[in-house]
Amino acid sequence: MPIEIDAQGSRTKTASTIKSRYLILYNALNASLWLVVLIRTVITIIQDGPGSTYDTVGGFTKWTQTIATLEIIHAVLGGIYHIVRDLYD
Repeated sequence: MPIEIDAQGSRTKTASTIKSRYLILYNALNASLWLVVLIRTVITIIQDGPGSTYDTVGGFTKWTQTIATLEIIHAVLGGIYHIVRDLYD
């Protein structure tokens, strides 16, 4: 990870370091949420049968999928960043 040195000789975090940490945290959270969906789905099917799966897991799955739409925002912002950077390089 690149580290910049400021005028006083102190290390500063670069945007890419912050971005990398955010994406790692985001992906870990997303993977954890989908794991919970999988576990709840399997438990529900075993205990109550497949007929009640949506009632039990549907709402949580909906919000997990809604959070996953941030992938689109990440792609758009990354694409915009590259376009703007290329314009000024």
